[in-house]
Amino acid sequence: MTILSISFFIFVFFLLFFYYLLPQKYQWPLLLLASFLFYLSAGNPFTSVFLLFSIVSTYLGGILVEKKGRYKGLFFALTVFSNLGILIVLKYTDFILSSFGFSLSPSRFSFFLPLGLSFYTFQVIGYMTDVYRGLIPPERNIGKYALFCCFFPQITSGPIGRFGELAPSLFSYKTFNMDNVKSGFIRLLYGYFKKMVISERLGIFVDVVFSSYASYNSASIFVGAVFYAIQLYTDFSGYMDIVLGISRMLGITMAENFHSPFFSSTISEFWRRWHMTLGSFLRDYLFFPLLKSKPFLWLSEKVKRTYGKKAGKKIPTYLAMFLLWFSVGLWHGPDWKYVFGVGIFQWICIVLGEICSPLSKNIRTFTIYPLFCQVRTFLLICFSFLFFRSDSFQDALFMLQRCFSFSGGQWALSIYAPWEGVALLISISILFYLDTISQKKDIWHQYLKKPAAIQY
Repeated sequence: MTILSISFFIFVFFLLFFYYLLPQKYQWPLLLLASFLFYLSAGNPFTSVFLLFSIVSTYLGGILVEKKGRYKGLFFALTVFSNLGILIVLKYTDFILSSFGFSLSPSRFSFFLPLGLSFYTFQVIGYMTDVYRGLIPPERNIGKYALFCCFFPQITSGPIGRFGELAPSLFSYKTFNMDNVKSGFIRLLYGYFKKMVISERLGIFVDVVFSSYASYNSASIFVGAVFYAIQLYTDFSGYMDIVLGISRMLGITMAENFHSPFFSSTISEFWRRWHMTLGSFLRDYLFFPLLKSKPFLWLSEKVKRTYGKKAGKKIPTYLAMFLLWFSVGLWHGPDWKYVFGVGIFQWICIVLGEICSPLSKNIRTFTIYPLFCQVRTFLLICFSFLFFRSDSFQDALFMLQRCFSFSGGQWALSIYAPWEGVALLISISILFYLDTISQKKDIWHQYLKKPAAIQY
């Protein structure tokens, strides 16, 4: 069962029906049962043992960290590294070995790779860290904690939830609210519109260009890069709209994951708007702890004494940023094309942007400068996503070079029928229009204020 299947739609309908019929004490157990059923039907049932291990180990680990004051660091480390170890072994073993020259089948561990492994692993690590820091008490009810770990809308692709923010909404009693159901349902439909009308249609063009890029001219490859960025956005954010819409219908508030990212003026701003829960997770649980760690504090003092106060602050920060962006790239996939395209390339752009920021001071007053920044950022993201979509790092470099070589070849837009092109243009226009107004207000609450005819 996938979120695009009719069976999933029926599943959600019956869940909503029984959810609001049940008394308070049965609502969250129903969600837990539904989440396990979804997980077993959507992935490989045999790999659910890894999810159960993460639930049980971090549930017990949280309690031990709170009770065993003297040994809390030991229990914390054992729990976190055992869960992180599963992620590394199952997802990155082939990548690590092949990077050192060992030729292995990339599918060696694919059978054992659990659905949503990266997402729920980060979620339980965040929970353990918050308990260790004393920010939240450990959850004593293992059923409720299991629901936090495997809540079905977010288990496969996020958003990455934090216990202190999600738990109050997840476990509280809900009464039927028509406004929540209506606004959640329209957001769910908008998510399907993004995925099935825009993303799937753009995918036709993208698949053709990326599979036979040598046959197409520079303009086709450039359009393919732009289309892929929009395809990826509508696919991922469309999924978020679906799961956030379902959660709203259930009266549950989950964190937003996208906020009109293509209107960003810098790469840094783009990543604050794109997959926001991943960015905030890595910032709070990797970047800031690195800067506060003894090695980085030592490096800061060493550089400060040798090169001055400013360098003592900047160099450790840039190094911590490099490790963060390397992790971002690696998290997206076990391949160097991800490490560079969605990691190191972004780090280079951000560092160069900060270094060159004083040079742009005199031109910031120009009226078109904000628009220039948005277009520049959008194009940089499109080019970086070439590495994400290409079959290999070398293919991405070749396509990037071909974009700027003005070489000849076929014109790929002819693969669309005229009516398809018009439908695509209208759909993308709707997407960018709604993204524009959603920067200033919640369009899903605004929807409820419109007359009934406009709503329908």
